[in-house]
Amino acid sequence: MSSLVIEDLTVTRGGRPVVHSLSLTVGAGRVTALLGANGAGKSSLVLGLAGRLPVTGGRVVLDGTELQGRRPNRIRRAGLAAVPEGHTVFSSMSVSDNVRAAVVDPSREAELLGSVFELFPELADRREQMAGTLSGGQQQMLAIGQALAVEPRYLLVDELSLGLAPIIVERLVDTVARIAATGVGVLLIEQYAAVALGVADRAAVMDRGEVAWSGEASELRNDPEILQGVYLGAGNS
Repeated sequence: MSSLVIEDLTVTRGGRPVVHSLSLTVGAGRVTALLGANGAGKSSLVLGLAGRLPVTGGRVVLDGTELQGRRPNRIRRAGLAAVPEGHTVFSSMSVSDNVRAAVVDPSREAELLGSVFELFPELADRREQMAGTLSGGQQQMLAIGQALAVEPRYLLVDELSLGLAPIIVERLVDTVARIAATGVGVLLIEQYAAVALGVADRAAVMDRGEVAWSGEASELRNDPEILQGVYLGAGNS
């Protein structure tokens, strides 16, 4: 079965390990929620998987292809795209040019632009607007659109809900479900459990750079005390 396998991964930041021997599997066409408090190492994991922080141990295997140690552009070409925390876009470029900049295959540029604008009609109406003038929610839509322009097999979304109004978060969560329904595996990193568990098939909880618990998302939805126990240091891996 197609999958993104993270095996005994160690990621360093500023010369010290911030993710410790972490193992996790993301299935194709499924949403895996990765939860954890601030400082748990979630964003560092995303940056390590995307090739933007050093991976000093372990393996990242996408459908049989090892990605650890590759440069970010080669990781994207292999089928792994990231939406980093903070609605990261090219603020001085138009919405359309932001998407074009991410396209790997120029012959598919028009089709991919159309797909992004179909998914986010809000952006279609602003295609020539400078990205820096968009609202926070629209910038997050554009950041997701950039990642989708890579035509990924797996998508990492870091802090989807950060700084956004609940109605926008609901819209984006629905979009994540639609993306997964096309066969793309999604790792959804969130501080707020309710946001991620509403759409996730599986879930894991990170604590101090390690996976402290993993299982079916329904287990956490049905028994919130499991999550509370992990956050309090009482959970088991």
